[in-house]
Amino acid sequence: MKIKKLNKKYTGTFATRIVIALTIVIGVVLVAIVSNLADKSKDCELPKISPSEVGKIDSQTFFVIGHAYGKITKIADDPTASHFISPEIIPFFDKHFRTQTAKANIILTGDIIATPTKEKLQKLKKVLLSRFDKFFIAPGNHDIFNHNTHDLFFAQFPNSYPYIYNADNLSLVFLDTVTKPWLVNIDDFRATLAKAKSRNVIVFSHNQIYPDLLKAAKTNNLLYLLPDSTSLKKQARAMMKELKNFNAVLISGDARALVAYDTKPSTICRICSGVMCISNGLIGIQGKEDEILLIQKGNIYRMALK
Repeated sequence: MKIKKLNKKYTGTFATRIVIALTIVIGVVLVAIVSNLADKSKDCELPKISPSEVGKIDSQTFFVIGHAYGKITKIADDPTASHFISPEIIPFFDKHFRTQTAKANIILTGDIIATPTKEKLQKLKKVLLSRFDKFFIAPGNHDIFNHNTHDLFFAQFPNSYPYIYNADNLSLVFLDTVTKPWLVNIDDFRATLAKAKSRNVIVFSHNQIYPDLLKAAKTNNLLYLLPDSTSLKKQARAMMKELKNFNAVLISGDARALVAYDTKPSTICRICSGVMCISNGLIGIQGKEDEILLIQKGNIYRMALK
């Protein structure tokens, strides 16, 4: 009996220890998972460049503009505000680069026209073709979602997303993160990356890939289409896994856009899981400096639109 009692007591103590040990292990694992899900990031700084400092413009020069429609907050006061791209854009290029843009490329990272129509999209295409060597688009919600203009947009810009453009020592990948809001087909993304001819890859999207960058670029919660944060973080990790063998940068255009966001800078740079993540967009509010991006000779700069 004594032996049985001793065995029973010992067994109970051993089981308790096992439970405690397993609890600790599970706790450590959960902490690691939560830490991973947090997508910790740190600020980074993009060098600023003025138009006069830009080197020779050629086919490897890329201007990048997010939220090209610019001012949308004063539509009630200014009926022309939503009619086309920001009225600052074309005069800026004419003033500083004149005919040089015919050798350059432009990348529009979504929300190009606030309220698109067939006529506006046709006009946009004509303007882009007449002024730039090539143009590339990562569509935004205003382009293909908010106004039921999906078919109108793709009739003018019949791209199949994701797609890739291989430049000299640089591969550019363009995503549609709007048709299925914020979601990217990882299999398609992987297949597109397989076509990259360079280890230097820049991925363009309208929506931010990383949730913490989303918070940094926005100041209120109008993101009714945003999936739950866990799904978005899981997708971000899956994309980073595909990009691990590349020298990668993510650039998104869904920044600022409303009066509530005018306290945010036009360009935000974060290092997310070891990858440079950039958010850039126009707002067109007087007294607030808008910036566009310039990619040239493997470098990324921010440039005041003035």
